[in-house]
Amino acid sequence: MDNVSHTLETEERALAASFAGKKVVRIEGYRLDVFEGYVLHQIARIVFSNGSSFDLRNRFETLQLPDGLAEDAGTLSLGPSKGDIWHPEGGAITKISVGETVQRVAIVDDEDRISRNGRFVAMISFTQAIAFELESGLLVLDKGEWTDDFMFVRRGDDLDALLTDCSEPWAEGDGWSDSYQRRATWL
Repeated sequence: MDNVSHTLETEERALAASFAGKKVVRIEGYRLDVFEGYVLHQIARIVFSNGSSFDLRNRFETLQLPDGLAEDAGTLSLGPSKGDIWHPEGGAITKISVGETVQRVAIVDDEDRISRNGRFVAMISFTQAIAFELESGLLVLDKGEWTDDFMFVRRGDDLDALLTDCSEPWAEGDGWSDSYQRRATWL
């Protein structure tokens, strides 16, 4: 059995938990205009009223799967902001105003149990999103499908409705099957 884990590390989860009680001024990033709403390319910069900022990054990584299979997938990481946010020449960084204090933070992890011919062979897990509970509702930074390298910025009241549905079978046919589950952990 192989475990392929690309969830946020313990230190990254502690960092996210430290956002509770802080006021988010805005979210910054290079906006992709091919989608409706706010979809940012690879980096969502979270800017706080105390002047600190942190980057939620979604970058491609090649996953080594059972039986020599490999798949490129977007993986999230969280850390202090570094440098400028990439944007094409002539492009501009989008600034999404928030102006609210974080009440609490959730990390949303997806897990996929892969089997072949009825035998469990691997567990693949990813952090799908970070959700901020604000006074007015939820603010979610969601990485989209497992193979995306951008992030959706969504607001609303229903966490499940704000998250990308990744429950379609990932491995099927030729004896392969999988079962999917999602877990939101409030920090």
